Amino acid sequence: MLAESNVRGTETVLGSQIRKQALAVVCRNLATMLYSGVPVVRALQVAGRKGGDSLCREVFTDIAEQVRAGEELSDGMARHGRRFPELVIDMVRLSEHSGALPEVLEHLAEHFDNIVALRRKFLSQITWPVIQFVAATGVVSLVIFVLGMLPGGEAVSEITFGLRGAGGAITFLAGILRRPRSLRLARSSTGSRSASRLSASARGRLRLPAFRGPFI
Repeated sequence: MLAESNVRGTETVLGSQIRKQALAVVCRNLATMLYSGVPVVRALQVAGRKGGDSLCREVFTDIAEQVRAGEELSDGMARHGRRFPELVIDMVRLSEHSGALPEVLEHLAEHFDNIVALRRKFLSQITWPVIQFVAATGVVSLVIFVLGMLPGGEAVSEITFGLRGAGGAITFLAGILRRPRSLRLARSSTGSRSASRLSASARGRLRLPAFRGPFI
């Protein structure tokens, strides 16, 4: 009961799923321990602690208590349905009836590892264009500001569309923050190119291997 109240309190504060990286760690540890013959309750308690996440630890501690009371693992996960992707609950439920729970957990760990790796790759690809855009905006704003301070700056103000000084720099930055149509189109084009580069690798990496027997 104490574990259940702790989990409910955490749900109220966070209201989010367990991190994919933590799920990968938990699924891999569960698979390893079940292959080794560790009892399910003990495996759930240990794997939850190894997830490196307080929410993960509390949820799996509560699931372990429910399994100890006679419930199936999938039913215990379903009680915390908001914390798990539907894929996890469905695959665990299927594997419980086929006797392939360790194998399924191992494949789920690989699946979540692929998701985390893909997300990191995407972030690394968009970081440099964002830095370039911010740097370019700062340089143009600085040029506009400096032109307002130099004598005779009006002669070259055409390159900044007549914007000069602090007021011109503020006007330029305000236009950037309003995201005019041309900037939105440029961003959309950049995102499309990044998505197309990632799609080829994602196509093969976010697949669960086919299971033999009841899964075919």
